[in-house]
Amino acid sequence: MSAVRVQITDFGLSTWTDIVGEEMTPCGTPNYLAPEVIKGNYDDRVDFWSFGVVLYILLCGDFPFIAYHNPADVSRLESQQIKETEGWLSVSEQARNFARGLLTFDPDKRLTHGGCLRHPWLSGEGAPNGWFEDLEVVEAADIAPPPTMQLAGAVANISGWTGSALDSLRFQFRNGSAENCGGQGGFTQIRCTLKPDEVIVAIQQENRLGLAEHLGNAITFYTSSCNALEFQGADARRRLRFVAPIGSQIVGLQFMQSRLTGIHMERVPDSSAGVPLGLVEQIGGRCGYAVDQVSLRLRGGQTRSYGGGGGFEQGPWALEPNEYITVVEQARRDAYLGNSIVFYTSAGRVFKLSGMEASVSRRFAAAPGLQVCGADFDGCSLVSVRLCSAHSSCPEPHEVQRVALS
Repeated sequence: MSAVRVQITDFGLSTWTDIVGEEMTPCGTPNYLAPEVIKGNYDDRVDFWSFGVVLYILLCGDFPFIAYHNPADVSRLESQQIKETEGWLSVSEQARNFARGLLTFDPDKRLTHGGCLRHPWLSGEGAPNGWFEDLEVVEAADIAPPPTMQLAGAVANISGWTGSALDSLRFQFRNGSAENCGGQGGFTQIRCTLKPDEVIVAIQQENRLGLAEHLGNAITFYTSSCNALEFQGADARRRLRFVAPIGSQIVGLQFMQSRLTGIHMERVPDSSAGVPLGLVEQIGGRCGYAVDQVSLRLRGGQTRSYGGGGGFEQGPWALEPNEYITVVEQARRDAYLGNSIVFYTSAGRVFKLSGMEASVSRRFAAAPGLQVCGADFDGCSLVSVRLCSAHSSCPEPHEVQRVALS
């Protein structure tokens, strides 16, 4: 099986001590404290309880117990049950069993180092044979990453000046040429350098109506190295963005109340394995003034749903068998699931769940094998992008194609 080494480290409250089994002063972040900490007699097994809390959050996007805000509240933990949230019920039984073993009140019965390593959810013993099962580890032979092709970025760096909006952009290309967009103005310069094998795969512009001297409120370039290169004026909306690395795809989301805090990823299967490359079959949701609900239906038959009812249905949009999600973007709002949720795919398509209070934006995603190597503006509007091969750092003029945005 494939192995990933993860280290989680936090020494903020650590100290050297020779005390064993005697009373100690409890300290720590309340929501992560094991119940025996408040009693002042504990050992390193409390770390496995905290690990269980972190694991539950990663799987479900929420805390496993009703929130508490000071150490005295921890003593009430033993009367609680692990919360049966929608996220908790959607993960595999092995994952739930593993988390419950960590979140065991009696430290003598709690999973510790040896028990964790032997647990089927980590060891793979007794794991289902299905080609996709929730967040479990799938045999590497089934989802070996596709063969890598050497990428060659045509854009060496991008710089821009911002004020209340985006005033100008300058593209510096690897062939030595440069191109300027926009005009004068701005008081903050932003400069982003791309690696030689880093290509721009998508672009997003937040419009700014009525001011032709600007290039919109903001422009963001998404790259093959999981970077979101943001050129944002002070009036730009708050956005959260996640980009999957090459060879990986987004198969789930993680929210903390209204805030998109993370994504779930899986590797893209080897095209020779005879299975669809995309694990998400359909995207849909419900929107009113904002985004009320997001749903992702997986090819294994499972649906991952976030948010609640309300609003009107948008979508659903079907993804092609070999199409998968590469970027997700949220326009923030301190309620619901934000003003908009946008998905970019490997096939160069963009799907937007948009509330009525979402800003007006223009977006483009490059098809496989292509990179964005320039942009054209008409006043403040992004009207077209230029594309070239993702494997050519210095394309000839006849190799560059211009694509108009609708």
